[in-house]
Amino acid sequence: MVEKIRKRYSLNVHGIIAETKIKDRTKILNNFNKGEIDVIVAIQCLDEGVDIPNCKYAYILASSNNPREFIQRRGRVLRKSPFKDMGIIHDFVTIAPSIDFFDNEDRRVVIKRELQRVAEFIRISNNKKDDNIISYLTKINSLPIYGSHNPWNLNNFEREEEINE
Repeated sequence: MVEKIRKRYSLNVHGIIAETKIKDRTKILNNFNKGEIDVIVAIQCLDEGVDIPNCKYAYILASSNNPREFIQRRGRVLRKSPFKDMGIIHDFVTIAPSIDFFDNEDRRVVIKRELQRVAEFIRISNNKKDDNIISYLTKINSLPIYGSHNPWNLNNFEREEEINE
């Protein structure tokens, strides 16, 4: 991934993985914060305790369903910095495909899990009126209207679903 981005876009790109030595990680993060590195590709290692305040954009390809990890990851970009006025996060949503391998209940489980995160992002975002993704996900999966007021509480979601049935 790092090499593909580097070659295709002529950017200074570095990767951080679990095996990256602390010394090398620190150097990469410091150089990113100084603007000497354009892109960091990271796999499950920019959670708690990592400080990259100058990070303006994040593309989260595999988000966490753990609220603590989710908060830590988005905090990497949403942290205030004198070098940015806003953080922009693109969080990719998983939708189980319509094939025989997945029955409707399997698809509903995946969508319910994703809806928690989507609703929380919408709740705190500047573009909160752009909630078409929730309508789309609930409609195609025959789910009730999702209560975005408390997206991490699956029990409330289940109760809302029972009431609506």
